[in-house]
Amino acid sequence: MSGDTTIGANTYHKIYSKAIGYNGSVVTGVGNPWFGIINGYKGAFREDTTLRKIFFIPHYNAIEYLLYDFSLNIGDTIAGYLNPFDLPWIVSSVDSVLIDGYYRKSIVAPYNTDTVEFIEGIGSTQGFIDSLSSI
Repeated sequence: MSGDTTIGANTYHKIYSKAIGYNGSVVTGVGNPWFGIINGYKGAFREDTTLRKIFFIPHYNAIEYLLYDFSLNIGDTIAGYLNPFDLPWIVSSVDSVLIDGYYRKSIVAPYNTDTVEFIEGIGSTQGFIDSLSSI
């Protein structure tokens, strides 16, 4: 994170990342003739602590997406930016984990052959803003 920005009436925290690139584009393969590190603006997020939700605006548009919803319970469907295809992704367990002396809510949901854990105040086991398309 580096800096804040105001979009509409809300304040967001800016997120930057490094990615492997090929001629200025992000790639995932190997064997390409040139790789480099690309630093760039990934988007911005804001927290609504009352609703226990995190919202995200990606760098490529100005639409606000639900990123995390820590008010979910067992049987609820995970929706928003992390589930771009609106798959039937269901919460299987809710618990808490002790991290650095603080208990944080943990939401677990199976996805295909993987299990994704969402930890309040941290992100997910897939990364902070990585969608299911990366699993």
